[in-house]
Amino acid sequence: MPELQLPAANIDCRTSSYSELEVITIDVHATKDLMNSSNHQYLDVRTEEEFKNGHVDVKNIVNIPYMFETPQGRVKNTKFLEQVSSTFNKDDILIVGCQSGIRSVYATIDLLKSEFKQVYNMGTGYRGWVEKKLDVKIPELESELRYYSAMGVLFNLISFIVILLLSSGSYSEVEVITIDVHATKDLMNSGNHRYLDVRTEEEFKNGHVDVKNIVNIPYMFETPQGRVKNPRFLEQVLSTFKKDDNLIVGCQKGIRSVYATIDLLKSEYKQVYNMGSGYLAWVDKKLAVKIPEPVSEAKNEEL
Repeated sequence: MPELQLPAANIDCRTSSYSELEVITIDVHATKDLMNSSNHQYLDVRTEEEFKNGHVDVKNIVNIPYMFETPQGRVKNTKFLEQVSSTFNKDDILIVGCQSGIRSVYATIDLLKSEFKQVYNMGTGYRGWVEKKLDVKIPELESELRYYSAMGVLFNLISFIVILLLSSGSYSEVEVITIDVHATKDLMNSGNHRYLDVRTEEEFKNGHVDVKNIVNIPYMFETPQGRVKNPRFLEQVLSTFKKDDNLIVGCQKGIRSVYATIDLLKSEYKQVYNMGSGYLAWVDKKLAVKIPEPVSEAKNEEL
């Protein structure tokens, strides 16, 4: 295994032995520096869903899942080595990353056993990358922007109707006030507002706006038949917030939050604001994001 030529202050390198294999773990800053050198390639071994919801913003990045999510839990991708071998040469310099730095260790071990010669594990994973406020990229955001460009005014007619209604200031006799992400940040920093994230638990788990006083109560659930409204949404909000609390409601793109805001206003919540364009706009403006670490993360990461 060749030695990394990086300043000592810029690398957290832990060498461990697994069945006589030498696994070198580097930190996120070292990863960024190495990726900027252009002769390294980044292998993201998270699921496609995790990758779609955000990944490290570097060139030469490839997503090949090491494990898949199933109703019974995570199972190993039996074609992982085959897929990696069809994408990379065994003398390529690879940096392997996952969500928290566990799956990437196992993937690195498998690659070294398969005679890949230069493989490094990125410690703490994507979560560590985000915590250090390094640049991230969200494929979903890019596809949204391309879709807007291609479809123009035909894109999501419902969204534009809602926007028109908002511009007039009323919807079924309730007044919906939409604020942008910067106004949201300022209000949240004032300390007297609370943020209600109405996305699914999975979306929330994969990253949310980094503010205090944030609560996740899904407005809709994902089902095999598509999204369905959470029938207990208002009940759950009522058990969490008072009707005179200052609430800012946000979702992924700014559509679900509109409907959630309307429902709350109709239920006599007095001070509710909708965050326009949602979490995707927050990320696009490079505002701080946070990735929760579930208590069960270590269990979920285990083989």
